[in-house]
Amino acid sequence: MGKCSNITKEEYEDGTLIPEENIESYFVWIPRYRYELWNGVKETDGFAKVAKDLGSVNASEQSELNQSRKINIVFETKNSMIQKGANQGDWFTHPAFVSFNSNGFWTGKFETGYNQDPEGETRVTPNTSWTLGGAHKDEIAPNKIIIKPNVYSWSYIKVADAFKTVYEYKRELDSHMMKNTEWGAVAYLTNSEYGRCPNGVCEEVRINNSANYVTGSSAVNPPTCGYIGSNELCNKYDWNTLGQDTDYVNNYNNSKSVASSTTGNYTGVFDMSGGSWEYVMGVMLDKEGQLVSGRDDDFNSNFVGTLMHPKDSSKTAWTESDGGLQWPDSRYYDTYSYAETDQAFNRGLFGDATKELGFFYQIQHGNITRRVSEWNADNAFFVYNEDPWFLRSSSGLDGTDAGIFSFRNEYGHGTGASFRVVLTP
Repeated sequence: MGKCSNITKEEYEDGTLIPEENIESYFVWIPRYRYELWNGVKETDGFAKVAKDLGSVNASEQSELNQSRKINIVFETKNSMIQKGANQGDWFTHPAFVSFNSNGFWTGKFETGYNQDPEGETRVTPNTSWTLGGAHKDEIAPNKIIIKPNVYSWSYIKVADAFKTVYEYKRELDSHMMKNTEWGAVAYLTNSEYGRCPNGVCEEVRINNSANYVTGSSAVNPPTCGYIGSNELCNKYDWNTLGQDTDYVNNYNNSKSVASSTTGNYTGVFDMSGGSWEYVMGVMLDKEGQLVSGRDDDFNSNFVGTLMHPKDSSKTAWTESDGGLQWPDSRYYDTYSYAETDQAFNRGLFGDATKELGFFYQIQHGNITRRVSEWNADNAFFVYNEDPWFLRSSSGLDGTDAGIFSFRNEYGHGTGASFRVVLTP
């Protein structure tokens, strides 16, 4: 799945070993491709298997859901004819590459971390003074980006602030926050012969079960149940610290951590199953087709836009006078039509790893209701009027609900979610 590219603090001649402390960030190349549609269309409505097909299974039947399929992929270039197939068996150029007319993109190898060193311009190696709370920052600070293993994920930042931080990070490389379709591009490549399906049988990406959200971590054993509200034997997680193994967590420097890579080795992308939830640039539109900021004055993305449930009925939008940020060019985000249910999966986009994952099921486990797709029983909660923003990956505490195909909805405000950097030079 490509190779790593290092952004360094100094210039080095070819062949010179770069000291780890001078490496700020690691990236992985995702080459442009088209893929063969397998579940894209129903003859009656033109959509994938949708919410009206929603089944209901109990916990004992869950094992039947732990499956996914190999996706057939052919690499191409931006000079290739764009494939726009619509039927099963047709070829479809992945939209993540079409929107930027690119030969591919570089994705952050890990969830974005927060450089807690007060002199971060001169040292980018984490140390014992770094804390989980120190990575909880809602601020626009491109100089604080660090994309490395064994750091705490940057979280509790609003979507607009995260986007602005990434956008200003490397303008000459068209840096931006990962879109939902770009997440889908990495996920689909993972479920191909170039990722975790080399022999036609797909192995699931192992969860990062670090309860401290340490990047590059991997579960010692895969979970056998979904989130049930406690650290039970079927779903073990642990509070490991930077660079540390525990009984249930392998840190990145332990070679067994590659179980959580998209390629099953160190060349792949990490933290796409578990770790922190990750906000992506994928948002619902309101009834009039306008961009939504979030729920209300307290819970919004900080983008200028509609508030779905304002506390004051006279205040229907988050504005610049509130401190809101203007939206970027439309190529930097994916939009989804309005709905009042999180089960309207037919609103998904080809390639974004949502609607093509059906059927979808509801599982009752005690007083917890789980909604999952057929693909590895990963979380499946679509954006709707209550929660208009997409989250991906799931938390490291979510067990089998977590996964590279997991998606959930949220307000867009600063939660425990992180974000990922993409470069499209």
